[in-house]
Amino acid sequence: MRAAAAEKGVALPGSVGAVPDVSPVALPYWRAFEMVSSRRPWIAGPGGIAPHAIAVSEIRAVAPLWGFEDRDREFVEVLLDMDATYLSAYFDARQQR
Repeated sequence: MRAAAAEKGVALPGSVGAVPDVSPVALPYWRAFEMVSSRRPWIAGPGGIAPHAIAVSEIRAVAPLWGFEDRDREFVEVLLDMDATYLSAYFDARQQR
């Protein structure tokens, strides 16, 4: 995430993009999230450039790479939840600057 943001000239707050301890069961979800998050759109707005939500089509596109079906509801929902958490942390940290 940090590399993608740096390519766009955006400095992320310290905790955003930090690598957490991930259990072996959750690792495929985390790696898939890293992959789709690195391709997320960044949108220019009144507050500057900011990340946009990951498209479901992007999540479905990487599912087979991690052993999931492209229509696996749990996989899609977990990655959407991870994305919502990421966006919330990003914007919370941005407001504290």
